[in-house]
Amino acid sequence: MKETISIIGSYASMVALFFTSNFNFSGQGILFWVVLVFLILSIVATLIFEGVNFFQKRGYAPQSPKINKFLRKWLLKGGNCAIFTRDMTWGEDEEIYKILEQKAKKNELNLFLPKENKLSKKLKSKGASIYLTNNLLRKPRSRFTVINWEKDGAKIAVGRLEKEKHVIRIYARHDHPLFAVAEDLLELASSYANKTK
Repeated sequence: MKETISIIGSYASMVALFFTSNFNFSGQGILFWVVLVFLILSIVATLIFEGVNFFQKRGYAPQSPKINKFLRKWLLKGGNCAIFTRDMTWGEDEEIYKILEQKAKKNELNLFLPKENKLSKKLKSKGASIYLTNNLLRKPRSRFTVINWEKDGAKIAVGRLEKEKHVIRIYARHDHPLFAVAEDLLELASSYANKTK
């Protein structure tokens, strides 16, 4: 956000130069107007981009039922799903489990976690692919879910704690370099993690 404000400030300063009280607009050529329009459009585009990012960020109180409500809607949006997690405790929610079970039965559920637990074993029995990442990462700090995994319409939801709030940020494949990092991590884990049978 600070970077965005700084960029907008720079653009606004340049625009302000054109609006000084003693500036003569009538004598300017087409290049002047092209530059001026470009600067104004750049400010508008930056504000729109920042606005989109703002609405793609969701903040919840820890343990809020709204987190599970978001996750239920999120999982229903996409087909093939990849979940990179520490323990999948949120999957114990009854409604979320039903969605995960349906995905597992369709072979659309891929779980990446350090070690198996009751939930992952149940989902594996329904058809989910389970990748144990303990040989790659002992204590993964990343937690994210990709819907429509390995497709052009893929999106990622990344959860983390920020200022005592559980914040979930959403990005499409070409929105942010974070998505490429997550895809590389999933590819690495699916190639070298211990896939259970």
